[in-house]
Amino acid sequence: MIIAEDKKKRVISSHDFDSVECTIDAEDMRYVASLLRNNYSNPQLAVVREITANALDANIEAKAKRKVEISIPSRFSPNFCVRDFGSGLSQEDVFGLYSKYGKSTKRNSNSYIGAFGIGKFAPLSYGNNFTCVSFHGGKKTSYNIFVDEHDDTKIVKLDEEPSSEPTGLSVEVAIADSDINNFKDICKSFFKFFADDEMPIFRGIGEDEQFLTEWKTVMESKDSTWQIISDNEDYWAKTHHEAHAFMGRVHYPINTGSIDFNELCKSEDDDTQSDAGYLRELCQQDNLYIRFDIGELKLHHSRESLEYNKQTQLAIIDKLRQIKVDIEEIAKEKLDSATCLWDAKCKYAQVMNALPHTLQGLFRNSFEWEGIKITSPSFDRDYKLTDDILITEYTKLTDGDATDGYRVKSSKQRRVLCHDKSILAVQDGGSSYGNALKARTLFNENEDATAVYVVYASTEDGEEHLWTDTDGMRFDLISSDNINLLSKVEKAKLKAGTRHSGESRADVPVFGFITDEKRHRYRNTDYWENALGLDDLESLGDDVPLVYVPIANYKIVNENGKSQESIMDLSDLKVQYFKMRNIDKKNFPIVYGIRRKDCANLDKSVWMNWEDFRIHFAQTHLVKHRKKLKAGEKKVAFKEHQYEMKNYRAIECVLNNRGSVPLLKLLKDSLGEDHDFIIASTICREGTANDEVVETLYNLLQFLKKKSPEWVKKNFPDTYNWKEYDYLCKDIQDRYPLLVNISKQIYQWEDMREGNFGKNIGEYISMCDEGVKV
Repeated sequence: MIIAEDKKKRVISSHDFDSVECTIDAEDMRYVASLLRNNYSNPQLAVVREITANALDANIEAKAKRKVEISIPSRFSPNFCVRDFGSGLSQEDVFGLYSKYGKSTKRNSNSYIGAFGIGKFAPLSYGNNFTCVSFHGGKKTSYNIFVDEHDDTKIVKLDEEPSSEPTGLSVEVAIADSDINNFKDICKSFFKFFADDEMPIFRGIGEDEQFLTEWKTVMESKDSTWQIISDNEDYWAKTHHEAHAFMGRVHYPINTGSIDFNELCKSEDDDTQSDAGYLRELCQQDNLYIRFDIGELKLHHSRESLEYNKQTQLAIIDKLRQIKVDIEEIAKEKLDSATCLWDAKCKYAQVMNALPHTLQGLFRNSFEWEGIKITSPSFDRDYKLTDDILITEYTKLTDGDATDGYRVKSSKQRRVLCHDKSILAVQDGGSSYGNALKARTLFNENEDATAVYVVYASTEDGEEHLWTDTDGMRFDLISSDNINLLSKVEKAKLKAGTRHSGESRADVPVFGFITDEKRHRYRNTDYWENALGLDDLESLGDDVPLVYVPIANYKIVNENGKSQESIMDLSDLKVQYFKMRNIDKKNFPIVYGIRRKDCANLDKSVWMNWEDFRIHFAQTHLVKHRKKLKAGEKKVAFKEHQYEMKNYRAIECVLNNRGSVPLLKLLKDSLGEDHDFIIASTICREGTANDEVVETLYNLLQFLKKKSPEWVKKNFPDTYNWKEYDYLCKDIQDRYPLLVNISKQIYQWEDMREGNFGKNIGEYISMCDEGVKV
């Protein structure tokens, strides 16, 4: 390696001063030699690095065809040995060149790693001696290199004999038993990134032993000047975070703190600070490896680390800048080939997953497709549209006893995650029941798939956010090849006969709730009848859910409890069931009773408990019948709470009279339809009429106020409060006080018109109104 000289360091003498050259006397050389021998912070690594580097240089110089051979120390042969196939050394070379500290023949070329002339003595930093065997001129000559009692370094010729072995050097270092494993680990780390053509042949390892750990390049430049490798070690578990510089065959950690990013990244624009921080963060990525030409960076004379002069710092910064440009270009090229927004996000995921977690943030905003910034690998639902867009993720759980060898598990999500093993499906029909079976079909058609996302827009706002809103999920930019419409997907058929645990489910009793309204029920058992088994029910794949209630002794009990106490009377279930079914007779399911101990074994992607179903049913149909509910909620509220209204009760006789129909007609003509008295009378009159659908919808709304208040607040923010009607009645009392004195006996009057009852009330109310105006 050519050692760069700093030509700027020159002192020009302005006078002929007395001077002297600084040298070292021979008798003092032992002290300098000791400093050079003990120059390494990690002597074991120094032994491996320096001897190997010299062997590789010797092979290159001699253009040897045979690879360097390295013997790994073991319990049976505790020696680290490196054999090259260079030209070897004559005795004159050993005693004249090899013995000199600082002597090197490699300073005129960057083809070699060495240059300082001290690495050959690295074994003396580990032990007091080592052996060097030279194969040269048809002879095999052995030398012992050691430190004597005076701390002088000496070379002694031990033996010489004829030899027909290939030329070269063999350096052998004895390893302490306690250091054998550490030497093996150092070798595994040091040789990890060697190219195939320079990788030594390792001796002394088991035939079946995988000596070097395989590593995977997850991203690299086109010219191989840098690469990012996979790293399974937790980032936060590491004590240092440093990129690595390759120079020659050795990689050196880059000490970020030794580089003055703020000063060296200065520029005329305002991005100096940002650029410096960006490059500093890039330099702290442990699995980033950057190649430099030999001599491009200055090495410490121990060759253990870099020397961070200005030239070295600038060289590193220039490479980091190029890496930033390269990664952004890779990202751009990756997305340029995307066929649609789904494909673009999948490709985004591929690039981002290839980057270390800490690097992902640096390049998150580098991606663009068709003018659209790609900042995540997912389609995210707006948090305000939780109930307008439903996203269900179906995944596979391995189960040898289940159909196709797996079970399908469902979970609610807030986003659709794009990757090459996920499938997107849109529920284009009204019912979500049977979607698990359709997801199974998609899994079977795509064996590598790990997730199926089913997206359903339940409202117009959801539809707009999904398809047309430019700030929405932009499904309109996804090609039809990447969207599966569930209406066109067949349901898979399940295999019957096994519980998820592998145990037979044939003995699990299932009871169907009897749906005959006319049938009389006296005991709990009268509400139930035998039904199909679990497997048969699950294999039906109907468009309605399998709904269950947990039972014990034919009573509805707490699914997660142990008490036999009923949590809902069966007669209440009957009332709820028939009222709800009256709203949606076509798609309403049967309710099944499942013994509490068997509920845990139900496939929850197919089954839904009654309360969850009731919530889902309520949300679906309240939105569907929003106008009907809004039109009738006042009269339903009146009917539900009329006996709690004290103010209404005070004027009930005039508001709710047998002759109220002709009375209302008469008063509407004289007072007008928007008069408070007419409004109160109309609500009262309509509230006494029966409208079961509106009543049920109203009751479901009250149920949701308790179970899902946020949903109600968002979807029905102005629901009617029955107390408002009572306040209206109080206002009518205050304005028309004589109305309170109308007797209940008026109910006996057959013809109010003959007694001028309606006319008199109208005139009284008008008179009071005129008085207020005056």
